[in-house]
Amino acid sequence: FHLANVTEQVHRGRALAELRAREGSPIGRATALLGEAELNRLRETARHFSVRPVFTAHPTEAARRSVLNKL
Repeated sequence: FHLANVTEQVHRGRALAELRAREGSPIGRATALLGEAELNRLRETARHFSVRPVFTAHPTEAARRSVLNKL
């Protein structure tokens, strides 16, 4: 199952890279839809954001050290 999950992750990464190459990044597409006035307002609002990352371990992501070394 682990190998199938890794394969799926690699395939998904390639598919997303192709989509970004073809259509641009999601943020780039969103900003293209906004006018200059809206972009300035968005920049001003973003200055007040506070980001606090939270790192957690999901039980299905746990793996033995020997398996991680082989990967």
